[in-house]
Formats: sequence, structure tokens, C-alpha cells
Amino acid sequence: MKKKEEYFYEKCKPSMIPKITDAKLEEMIKIIKPVKQVDDHRFREILTDGVDRRGVAYTWDPKLGRPVQIYRGGLNDVTMMTFHTWAYYGFFKPTLAEAYGCIRAFVPNWEDIRYFWLDSDNMDSRNIMGDYHWCPCILFGPEMTNVVDDEWTAYVKSLPEKDRLAAEKKKKAEKEAESE
Repeated sequence: MKKKEEYFYEKCKPSMIPKITDAKLEEMIKIIKPVKQVDDHRFREILTDGVDRRGVAYTWDPKLGRPVQIYRGGLNDVTMMTFHTWAYYGFFKPTLAEAYGCIRAFVPNWEDIRYFWLDSDNMDSRNIMGDYHWCPCILFGPEMTNVVDDEWTAYVKSLPEKDRLAAEKKKKAEKEAESE
């Protein structure tokens, strides 16, 4: 009796998920940060330290980092599709390797991306394509620190002190870099 992986179908089945090496994955994680939408138009960075890059859904109970000043619907975001494996169609379990693999393969200038968000809130059983889930992935450029947004400032002030200080420190460093 043949093992499953010995059948022609299994050997020659195309993959929707581009392969990515551990080295390339770590390179991308340093440049591009995943974010989580925390309300209608606020995002926080997802901390990836200690997260299994290939075997665990990074979106399940993520540790959130600092707030990020990015906005949907402008010239600073682009939407693409990412593909993710599943064991059961009702569980969407995106790994970092799957998301970064799709971004690297489908976006030639991926180095310009700073943040990405998988819009998994709108996932349902219709987002299945064969052995894969597909998901809208919103890519963002740099933070829009030049936008005066009193709501964002109030949101940052409402966060725990360590998150607020991290956001303020980054914003100050970016303003100093711009003035040089």
C-alpha cells in the first residue's frame, strides 16, 4: 500500500503558498510588522518574539505591542490576497511563514511595506479555494505621523503607560529624523 505522499496527486499538487526560507522570513519580520485592528480604525503591532513562525496561527491570542498610526482607504495602503492551509474549513489559522511568503512572492518591492493586517474578521466558509483559505491582506507603508489626529492621540493616552511611552518615543524619533 502506498503512503499518501507517494501518490502522483500528492507529489505534483500545486501549492498556493510560496515557500520562504527561515533566513528570508526573519529578514522580513525585521522590516514588516503584523498589526491587529483594535477598533474601527485603530491598529496595534503584534509582537512576534517567541511565536512559532510555521506551526501556529499568530493571530490567535496575540500579544499586542505599541499603537501604530496607520489608516485605511488612503494612498498608504494596498490590498492583496494571501493563502493559508487548513485542517478544518472552520478554523482560519494563518502562520507568519504563509503571510510573509505570499507578500514576498507577490509584491516585488516588499521592502517598502512596513505593516500588514490580515482582515480575518470577514472570513467565512466561502473563503476556501481547494486546500486553502484565502484572506484579504492590507499592506501599509510607513506610519502617517504627519497626520494630526486628535482621536489617535487620545487613544494613545488611554493605553497603559508602557504602550503610550513606546508610541511617543517612536513618533519623536521619526520627527527628529525628518528634520535632519
